[in-house]
Amino acid sequence: MACKRSGVRLSMAPPKSLRFRKKPGAFCFWFESYSGFSTSHDNFLSFTPARHFRRQGGYGATRRQIVPMRLAHVRVFQGAQGQAGIYIWNDILLDSHGFYPEECVGALKKIQRLGDSMPDITILSLADTLPLSCTRSGTCCHGKSVWLNPWELARLAAAKDIAPRAFRDQYCEFGGIRLRFDGPAGWNNQAACSQYLLGSGCSVHAGRPLACRLYPLGRQGQGGRFQYIHQGSGFPCLEGCPDVVKLPHMTVAAYLAGQEAKPSETAQDEYLELMQQLADGAFGLLLETGLAASGDTRTLGLWRELGSSPPGDLAKHLGPEWLDRLMLPDLGDGFDSPTDFCRRHFEMLDGQTQSSFGALGNFDAVREASGLLMGLALHLGRAVGADPADLIGHWIGTAKGLGALE
Repeated sequence: MACKRSGVRLSMAPPKSLRFRKKPGAFCFWFESYSGFSTSHDNFLSFTPARHFRRQGGYGATRRQIVPMRLAHVRVFQGAQGQAGIYIWNDILLDSHGFYPEECVGALKKIQRLGDSMPDITILSLADTLPLSCTRSGTCCHGKSVWLNPWELARLAAAKDIAPRAFRDQYCEFGGIRLRFDGPAGWNNQAACSQYLLGSGCSVHAGRPLACRLYPLGRQGQGGRFQYIHQGSGFPCLEGCPDVVKLPHMTVAAYLAGQEAKPSETAQDEYLELMQQLADGAFGLLLETGLAASGDTRTLGLWRELGSSPPGDLAKHLGPEWLDRLMLPDLGDGFDSPTDFCRRHFEMLDGQTQSSFGALGNFDAVREASGLLMGLALHLGRAVGADPADLIGHWIGTAKGLGALE
């Protein structure tokens, strides 16, 4: 005989203590009892009372268990030059848009000994002097992959003097996370970037993304310290621009200052954090609603499917509405501060998610919502240089460690 049970009302609004400050606060789910449907399963969507959950710190209580999973053990390849952008090995994060402590050098050397599985890199100091003056030959604007976060997309559109949606639809792929390289063939018979104009160079130079500002360098790290790299033992520009050695040399620090890379680095770091927060939300729906405790195996199967999906397929799965919310936040023209832009983007996603998932009536709806948040995390992860297959492999392993089944 069916018995009346409580449903679960989900809210993503975090408490004031977790509100977005310098970086986005975690997506937090509050679970409030409400009546409304019948089920023959006595434990269907059962959960601790909201007052107990809040007393335990909300999703933060589970999130503290999940924190060790944050990007650990993940190898990621990204960058305009097609080189490795993020390395993670043995719980050590080496991020092309981050930093790493000196004690990680041994682990990095271990990675470099892995041979073809990872490219060789040269670690640089800010004081190193290199032939970093540009020859304006345009070779670096051909045959590359340039991934974009939402702030970079907005900046590119402003530099082009068109709306972000128009720029995305005309010049980007996969919902806006990658620039198209569909221009005329040039150096090495490779296609030019969609923004490259023969004879004049980059048409959006003022709004160019981090990958272009750093090239031929990369940035990696963990903690609060930064180091920069370039691919291989030889200087990468020598193949396409041999005359670069005749131009003035400069320090890495001077080059980065001249490229005005800092705001772009900040945006990349903020969106790497937001990627994790979206994943945290997917974990909350799986672990804190009773879905995992019910013996569900389909959610992790969905996560794995999403993690192995090509970017075009994942974009289709997310659908145009959520792709727009992820890549085209309606935040006006205020993108001078990447931190403020990302904060407002987080708050917008927070409200949209609360509106969409505010009252989920059954486990199928919870599973679908968890998959959507995980899909958004994976798509954004790819945009900031992460490998979704590596991310999802570790996230699924973490979920299993916390009691979920596959």
